[in-house]
Amino acid sequence: MFISLVLGYAFLLWFGMYLLQRDLRNRSMAAAGAGLLVYAFGLGAAVLMPLAGTELAGTVLLALQTAAACLSFLGFAMLLWKSRDDSQGRPYQILRKPVGLFIGYTCCLLGLALIPSFSAWSMLLRLAGGVLLALLAGWVAVKEIKAQGESWLPDFFRSLDYTVFFTLLFSGQVALVIFWQAGLQFTTLILLLASLAVSIAVQVCLSSLRALLGRIAFVSFPGLREERSRLRLVEQIQTRIDEEAASEEIQEEDLFRYTRRALSHFGDLQRLATSPLTQMEWISRRIRERGGTDEVLERANELKSALLECIVQLKPRSDEAFGTSDEWKYYNALYFPYVIGVKPYSLRYTEEHLDAASREALAWLRTYVPERTLYNWQNAAAKLVALSLKEKYAMVPKKEEETA
Repeated sequence: MFISLVLGYAFLLWFGMYLLQRDLRNRSMAAAGAGLLVYAFGLGAAVLMPLAGTELAGTVLLALQTAAACLSFLGFAMLLWKSRDDSQGRPYQILRKPVGLFIGYTCCLLGLALIPSFSAWSMLLRLAGGVLLALLAGWVAVKEIKAQGESWLPDFFRSLDYTVFFTLLFSGQVALVIFWQAGLQFTTLILLLASLAVSIAVQVCLSSLRALLGRIAFVSFPGLREERSRLRLVEQIQTRIDEEAASEEIQEEDLFRYTRRALSHFGDLQRLATSPLTQMEWISRRIRERGGTDEVLERANELKSALLECIVQLKPRSDEAFGTSDEWKYYNALYFPYVIGVKPYSLRYTEEHLDAASREALAWLRTYVPERTLYNWQNAAAKLVALSLKEKYAMVPKKEEETA
């Protein structure tokens, strides 16, 4: 039972960190990841409980377990009760498919309230609760990743494989020393759990750490530093691209969702490169026409250029760079927040680097446009951009027929 609890602690810790690292901006995945992390710490407290030497330590560990279970319960309950597709602005709705898993987890919590904390049954119920939460978080993750048009399985197994190898390599040595030399004590067990947490955290954040170390090591070689950064980025992107989501017969609803997401990631080339829109045939045609190379980052840049063209088409025919009339609202809603990067509702955002038109737009948005209104304008404008893109890729079969 002890080994099972340690393995459950390590797995939930990795899964929670993975979901947070995968897409921190996605509220559902971030909430699921945070819930798993909290429950993992509760399992860690359960591992330490039998070796608590004092009554105070036992009371603190029991309180940690109870708090972790309750916080995880509340977090996942809110996640299931109120779930909104941010890309389309759908109203809050009840999700019914994974409710069975949550009911099972609730039964585990009720069982823990009736069974003594030190019994084997309580440990078994905690493990069962962790399994149910992991399945529930997995359901949330797959749902959100598929909605974004990305592939989830390759990147999932890549991170899991690397974590298992990395953890066995480093934390395994600590475990061997503890069991063969020091013995299983309260302090050595804390050391083991801390070693597992550090090993998992380092692996999950390995890409960021490699980028940081690369910038330091190759500070005098900017060309080599940029090339290594590009290769790492391509490697990470390729595990998340879902080529099956890029069908030429794409539904209008999916096209709007992918377009809305691509616009929100306009300044993030890594996230933009995983969009199914980069795999469309009209993107390939644009690259061929200008003699570019067919690679993931090139496709992302081409999609970025196409989106910018569509946004510029929304601008009223005027010599002015900014206007406040009704005909300007869709252009303003997309161009200044996404292309320029204006963040009107951030208190820490400064206007020092902006030109005159962007400063006017920032002041106007802050003063006269509520955040929800801007969000609705962006949704409406994204539909117009999606229709424009639909015309672009609908022309591809016709041109191919003319050429044939």
